[in-house]
Amino acid sequence: FPKLDSYTPEAGNYVYPVNETLVREVGWSVDEAVGKRINLLGNRQGEIVGVYRDYHFLSLHDNIHSQAFFIEPWQFAYLMLKIGPGDIPATLAVLEQTWQRLAPHRPFLYRFLDDEFNALYRTDQQTGQILGVFALLAVGIACLGLLGLASFAAEQRTKEIGVRKVLGASVPQIVMLLSKDFLLLILIAFVVAAPVAYIVMGSWLDNFAFRIEISWPIFLMAGLIALLVAFLTVSYQSIRAALANPANSLRYE
Repeated sequence: FPKLDSYTPEAGNYVYPVNETLVREVGWSVDEAVGKRINLLGNRQGEIVGVYRDYHFLSLHDNIHSQAFFIEPWQFAYLMLKIGPGDIPATLAVLEQTWQRLAPHRPFLYRFLDDEFNALYRTDQQTGQILGVFALLAVGIACLGLLGLASFAAEQRTKEIGVRKVLGASVPQIVMLLSKDFLLLILIAFVVAAPVAYIVMGSWLDNFAFRIEISWPIFLMAGLIALLVAFLTVSYQSIRAALANPANSLRYE
């Protein structure tokens, strides 16, 4: 870009660095846009002096809009500074001293740009945290219910387990005997829940102009994790039943 301090906004002498989106919306190519006269922002006539690459100045919920910079010294309201990653409190103290010396009649107020970007996604982050908490509660309650069902099933089949052990059934065989019905139910629940989750997640991602695509490995991993958690929950009670003395099981009333 040329030196902008040689330009003044009087007499329609604005200068505009603009982004690629603005150039495309006007109908020019990047090469032919430089040097063109344009009227922007309330009859501010001026010349395009450069075209910069598009970047996200809003959140990823929004498309990249057209953007142009211009100079009006009497409207300067913010000063942007790039500081080093060292001792930030000491740097802020120096900046505040300098500010008090140059503009003692105005308070020294500052914000960090990364905080501004984080604020764009604060709602999404809070939503994710809330859903995460409820998901953990749901998994915990489901595991407790599954453990209770496994205990009831093992109690109902106590004599059967004793007979199978006497006839030579191993502990893994008994564990699978007691677990397979529950794992089948978990598999059916996954088949029902996966399309619903796909629709809900797709609807949420539609709120973003720039988004990822949901792929099947994500659901496959979720299903495997659900099966593993269910198996571990049921196996606890199944192993206890399988390790019990078959003599006690056969005398069970």
